[in-house]
Amino acid sequence: MVAVSLITHGDRDLAIEEHFVEVLYPSNILVRMKKTLLTPLDYYIILGRIKPKIPKPFILSSIGLGVIVDKGFNISSNVVGKYVLLGPTCNDKLFTYGISGLARTYVSVPINCVTILPSEYAVTEILAAPIVSKITNILKSLTTNAIVRFDHCLCDILTSVLSSLNIPFSRIGKSALKIKHVEEDIEKVEINISFKQLKDAKSAKVWNISCLSNATFNETVLEFFKTLNFRKTFMEIDVDHVNIEALKKLQEKLIVIVF
Repeated sequence: MVAVSLITHGDRDLAIEEHFVEVLYPSNILVRMKKTLLTPLDYYIILGRIKPKIPKPFILSSIGLGVIVDKGFNISSNVVGKYVLLGPTCNDKLFTYGISGLARTYVSVPINCVTILPSEYAVTEILAAPIVSKITNILKSLTTNAIVRFDHCLCDILTSVLSSLNIPFSRIGKSALKIKHVEEDIEKVEINISFKQLKDAKSAKVWNISCLSNATFNETVLEFFKTLNFRKTFMEIDVDHVNIEALKKLQEKLIVIVF
């Protein structure tokens, strides 16, 4: 079963596209998307620098905030009306704005791959929860000195997490910082945290960390969020005003599409 949409290209060109309608399986929930997070990875996809093995037009964003509007008959709990966060490991679903201009406002996903949120957490910052959880776990596992290089849009998140964990650090540039666990500089690791990395790769001296690969989180992250402050990391754009000029801000900000 498909839905048909009419897409305009300029003043006189029209194109008809077919899109699969979301099926509500017995153990699935239907989520009405409210906000989705775009990262530099999405920008690289738009520019063609990264070519993922996924169909168009749903190529943007893998982290979303929404509200449950329906549930499959295998789900007995009363979840309709609850806010949920969908992370990048949620059944490989991709949300939000298609490159052809179609906004994907509903998505059907298994209930066991979403986190139901208290209403007070249904805010823009929560979209960074999977990324914060991934970065926090990496920094907690570090026991030696390190040079950390990162996408600039992660600066406030990184420094906020380091401060909350009481890990000593100093800035050494626009997109780098130094972590000092021990006085001696004999042992040091280089950590690259980026959206360009599609998966983690770690050696004794170099850690290449993907922000989205295996980026899961649980309720303890929600409590940790209360200690963080990185609101200025985000820039919100209405879904009707998405354009390539606005997406250029992804070099410095994480863009939130508001439906």
